[in-house]
This record gives sequence, C-alpha cells and structure tokens, in this order.
Amino acid sequence: VRGGRVRLSISAPSSVRIAREEILLGPDDLPNADGFSLSDDEPDA
Repeated sequence: VRGGRVRLSISAPSSVRIAREEILLGPDDLPNADGFSLSDDEPDA
C-alpha cells in the first residue's frame, strides 16, 4: 500500500469486511465500489 494508509468509510453489512481486506491488500487494483469512500493519504502522482 505504497507505505500510506487507506481510509475506508463503509456503510454496508459485515460482508463488506472481505472487500475491505482486499482493498487493504491492493487499493489500486480494485475499482471504487458503491458504498465505499476511498481516501488515500498520499495523492496519486
């Protein structure tokens, strides 16, 4: 995760926790799904 933290604002059932873990593994490889608010500490240069 480029040494930065990925903040997630999740408004969904506990089933989303799996998706959250996948996002933590590779946020750049996943699209922005509905219900997710991705905000990276480092801007995409």
